[in-house]
Amino acid sequence: MTTVIGGLMLSYGTYGVGQSTLNTSIDAGTVQHTLTSKWQEVAFIFGVTRTTTLTLGGGLLSEGKGTVTYSGTEYTSTSVSGNSWFALFGLEYVLPLTIDGLVKSLHPHNGLKTNGIQDESA
Repeated sequence: MTTVIGGLMLSYGTYGVGQSTLNTSIDAGTVQHTLTSKWQEVAFIFGVTRTTTLTLGGGLLSEGKGTVTYSGTEYTSTSVSGNSWFALFGLEYVLPLTIDGLVKSLHPHNGLKTNGIQDESA
């Protein structure tokens, strides 16, 4: 069995909207199952403390497909329905390096000067 999950959520203030995908493949010898789904989600973000958050959300299945392959014949269904819910706990971590220091370290200043460059064949 192989499952791949992916998603993206955009937030503004205390609200978030997003989309996620869930793809599962099951190989049971002579029978193979493939399930794909796409979800539309909304979330509400609570500030628990100054450095932690709690996100609660839910979603609805917007599209999906189920395929069963048996003895070389493929059977497919796109009649799907479903809902989901989720909870996430977030903990802020402050890096010991500021962005200003990071930019300076990634783009160092070089004070090299050259004088009197000549063609060696001359």
